Amino acid sequence: MNKVEIRKKLISERRALSSADLKLKSERIMKRLRELEEFRSAERILLYYSQFEEPETEGLLEECRKNKEVFLPKLLDSTTFQALLYEGPEKLKEGPFGIPEPLSKVEGKNFDLIIVPGLAFDRAGTRLGMGKGYYDRFLSGQKQALRVALAFSFQILDQLPKDPYDEAVDMIITEDEVIRCR
Repeated sequence: MNKVEIRKKLISERRALSSADLKLKSERIMKRLRELEEFRSAERILLYYSQFEEPETEGLLEECRKNKEVFLPKLLDSTTFQALLYEGPEKLKEGPFGIPEPLSKVEGKNFDLIIVPGLAFDRAGTRLGMGKGYYDRFLSGQKQALRVALAFSFQILDQLPKDPYDEAVDMIITEDEVIRCR
């Protein structure tokens, strides 16, 4: 399958999740994430605001905000985003794709941990996103941070097509396992 076919298949599979399954699987993913020493020791985290049947991150945002600096993406244009400080749900505004974005002006750099979304992954850490390249461009300048993907187990494929500009993840957390890729 090519990238377009994989995206179509995985979007359909995510949409087929019942709200109860989405909630249960998300809780199991977040529990595994919270148990990781790399997560517990991280002080500066870039997270994403979950949408479109992704593992739910809203509760994690609030939890992390108590003792970590948490940042969210804010789209700058059709190719890039910047990471801005998350200051709570009341300080978010809907972005171009309907995803809440921070109103903060405080930009984040030097992250300990970057939690990335994606549609499909393989055990080598290859990541397939929605196709706009926002995360690939951002991650290319963030070599020091641990890159962790949150995914449902059905999103882990044997192998994915990979282009030279595709940025891999170091770890994938599903409801069933933690996969250390590199």
